[in-house]
Amino acid sequence: LKSDFERFASAKELDKYKNITLDREILASSEAFSRAAVDPCLTGLAEYYIGKKIVLAALEGRRSERFVTPDYGNQMWHHDAKRKQVKVFILLTEVPPGGQHTDLLPRTHKIWHEFSQYEDSRYTRDEMKEYFTKYGEPIHSVGPAGTVCVFDTNALHRGNRNGPRRDALIFYYTAGRRGTIFPVPKPHPDAVKDYSPRQREIARLR
Repeated sequence: LKSDFERFASAKELDKYKNITLDREILASSEAFSRAAVDPCLTGLAEYYIGKKIVLAALEGRRSERFVTPDYGNQMWHHDAKRKQVKVFILLTEVPPGGQHTDLLPRTHKIWHEFSQYEDSRYTRDEMKEYFTKYGEPIHSVGPAGTVCVFDTNALHRGNRNGPRRDALIFYYTAGRRGTIFPVPKPHPDAVKDYSPRQREIARLR
């Protein structure tokens, strides 16, 4: 996973926020990514949690360098406006305490959020005070390279840009609710030949 990630990331330049985003097309070009996307441990956990058959809804790779910035976008407390969706981070670099981790507020995945537009899914620090009082301290997704972080994106969470470079491979799984899935390319053929019938369904192969 790390060598394929580096191959893709090294061919691109940082954007103005010091990120490199690898789009969904990396699936077709990486046997390792294509196997990880349908890994039985990850997909089995997602399916057990959601309680229905799931599909791969989206994927991306993300390299983030340290970047000093006020709260914006995903650095604000937010939910993903997708209702029940499982997000899987595979950390490809170490994320130390205080580094570029994702904060997650426990038990907030059970909240029914009212929203009609993107801005309604973002919360200011003042708005979060009542949530901290009710739900407590956030969990920090930290660990060595190879750590896997799994959570429901309906929960309140945020990223931050402190600390050294973070490389991560990210998969999203849903039960296929309309409006929550995006086109994904056919996975790498060397991986597909070993897929089970259920893995083919998860990868949305006909």
